Amino acid sequence: MKRKSILTIAGLFALTIGLASCGGNTNSSSAASSAASSAASSAAASSQVVSSTASSAAASSSAVASSEVSSEASSESSSESSSITQTFSISNKDALTAEWHVGQADRKITFAADPVINPAALVASGELVVTSSDPTVIAAIGVNLSIQKEGTATITATYKGITDSVEITALASLTEPAYKAATIADVYNADDTTGKYAYKTTIEFAALLSGKTDISAYGNFMAKVDDTTQITVYGTSAQASALSFNLSTMTYKFTNPQDALTNAATKDLKVGDKLDVIAIRADYGTKKEISCIVLAVNGVSVANAGTAAAPLTTDVVAASTLPQKLYTYLVKGKITGWSNATATDGTAYGNFYLQTEGATKDPIYVYGATADATKLAYDATKGRTVFTNPQDFLTNAGTKDLKIGDEVTMMVIRCDYNGTLEVSGVVIPTVVAKTPVIDTVTIADLRAKTASDNKVVKVSGIFAKITNSTNGNGFLVDPVSGSAITIYGSTKTAANLVKTDTGLGYYTGAWTKPTDFATAGATVGDYVTMEAVYTYFSGTPEISGVIVADVLTTDAAYTYKFSASAAEAENGTVALDKESNLAFGETVKVTATPATGYKVDTVTVARGFDSADKLTAAEDGTYSFQVNVTNYVVVKFVSATAAVTSLNLTVDTLSQPSGAYTVSNPQTISGVAITATGVGNYSNGLQYRVNATTGLSAIYNTSATPTAIKSITVTETTGKLMANGKKMLTISGATAATATPVDTDVVTADGTTAVHVVNFTQAQGMTFFNVGHHSTNTGTFYIASIVVELYLIPILDA
Repeated sequence: MKRKSILTIAGLFALTIGLASCGGNTNSSSAASSAASSAASSAAASSQVVSSTASSAAASSSAVASSEVSSEASSESSSESSSITQTFSISNKDALTAEWHVGQADRKITFAADPVINPAALVASGELVVTSSDPTVIAAIGVNLSIQKEGTATITATYKGITDSVEITALASLTEPAYKAATIADVYNADDTTGKYAYKTTIEFAALLSGKTDISAYGNFMAKVDDTTQITVYGTSAQASALSFNLSTMTYKFTNPQDALTNAATKDLKVGDKLDVIAIRADYGTKKEISCIVLAVNGVSVANAGTAAAPLTTDVVAASTLPQKLYTYLVKGKITGWSNATATDGTAYGNFYLQTEGATKDPIYVYGATADATKLAYDATKGRTVFTNPQDFLTNAGTKDLKIGDEVTMMVIRCDYNGTLEVSGVVIPTVVAKTPVIDTVTIADLRAKTASDNKVVKVSGIFAKITNSTNGNGFLVDPVSGSAITIYGSTKTAANLVKTDTGLGYYTGAWTKPTDFATAGATVGDYVTMEAVYTYFSGTPEISGVIVADVLTTDAAYTYKFSASAAEAENGTVALDKESNLAFGETVKVTATPATGYKVDTVTVARGFDSADKLTAAEDGTYSFQVNVTNYVVVKFVSATAAVTSLNLTVDTLSQPSGAYTVSNPQTISGVAITATGVGNYSNGLQYRVNATTGLSAIYNTSATPTAIKSITVTETTGKLMANGKKMLTISGATAATATPVDTDVVTADGTTAVHVVNFTQAQGMTFFNVGHHSTNTGTFYIASIVVELYLIPILDA
């Protein structure tokens, strides 16, 4: 705009001189006219700047001419000074003409215009038109360009009679690059953080991730790089389909099927195993990570497409575009013919045609087959899967009697030859299906497991507590041993557990979370038998399943009796009015008698599951509880005159129920009213989190502490620390109760520090506190304890 202003002033100056010379020096007038004509010609010569009027530079500037100019000339110049000069051009030609391949993303034209324009609006009104000289090469859709095929097209944009063009060459589509053979050290050191390459490499299982007991469904573990270095394997699968290549971005992507604990090739992986894999770098921030497809474990090839329960058809194998002589397929079909019309068997090599019944394409030619599984193996030195034909097709017990019409399942590799679809591989012996049986196990058996298992089992016990009456969550307890396990979902509706016959003598089960427990469940105290599947979730054994038998506490068949006992107490005595032959739900009275100079602090009953139940004194000073499977009373006596110096808050002291995120759970601890709201308990401490249901989690006091607060110490649960950089914890002090965490004294985690301390001076007079979830963060974390330290009560002079 600045440059335009200078040119306009120059034009006005030239016009002023010309008018002043009118009737005088003819040569001067002629020179001015020639200059104006030359300027007009120069402007017209530019394809990118065109005047929208026919006025000359001199005429358009007459409004500021000398006061001696005639009124007629002044009137004319005033009219012409309102004209606008429009400029218009394609501004991103370099970007549009950059290398562009079929299959890559669309591109968008941008424009330089003065005055500024709105391309989208102008395209819609028809004032701006973009066309392609060959829409079959590059199609123009408004201001967007879409590549169609290889070739060249000229893109032209027209606005207010001004046109600008750019010629664009469309290149042939890119192809996926070949996998790179590399050592894991090469992969670790490669300048590749986002899956630019796929590597054929070998890794050694070095360790589980910190705090984990298995590789989880994702297949996560640490792989050895050298004697001092490891790399995180974040995602493992045997399914080749988990790895894809994007031609538009020219990068690989690993989409985790989360089958590491169920796929036969990966579910038993352990420290020391060596895996031949196709890996990509999938770094997280500055942390080096890989994701991989397993080709072989300890030298034994695994199936990369198809499973024993669902082998592929010959059509699918024939249509596969996976790299040949690398990935393996499980395929099932019938032998439809031998190698040629005159052959009477598969010969020693095992050559025949295989076709899945009902398939629409031609059969696949099997060029070599054996029942010896060792003859199909990944060869790391060659970087491919190798079939070594033992030529025993007519002598091996697994193949010698095969005939046309027989159905076989094979693990094969593609090895096409001169345009002929061919596979080579191993015939898997037929397994006679067994009638499935649901094994009966104990709760102790299930608690001993450390990995999720979708095998359906039968287990019985007392439904000792219901924590969610909609989904049927609670605890199942052995009435004899007291062993307990968490129930994560139960119902009497059989359809919620879909059982699949494996053919191996047992069922696997797929659990669908129910919402009908209130009408199709059990009552507390019932002895139930469940058909269930087992899950190991964050260190907690859980079962989900269908209640197939239910004995109510009022049934004649319900003969279970229970006992109660009390721990020996210091500074007082504890007595129960009854201890044996107790019915479920029966009331037991507790009398706690403090020694001289002491008082009762807390009375709790441990159940063997969940947190202990905290009891409240009746008017007569006694306590009572209802009998469950396990009933262990603990009474704590404290000095009757001792000043309160600290409040220690844990799951037990708060009696916080499991998963009670939306429950406001008031407690009185050492005379101070404490509320925990939106705080859960999953055997890992006090679980804080933010979601649409709970809002902010918080623990705060609603009655003042006896003296001012000196410090608040928050200790996170070991193995559950907040991630580095997270601001998930708000620790605040105040002189009045507040239910909402405020953003003061916010703790920023470093991923290693578990203890957080905030101090207050006595002069501040803080008597209320709030430990809550930070309002600007989402996620979950766990706290083992919160200790509120108080200043001592001052001793007054007599």
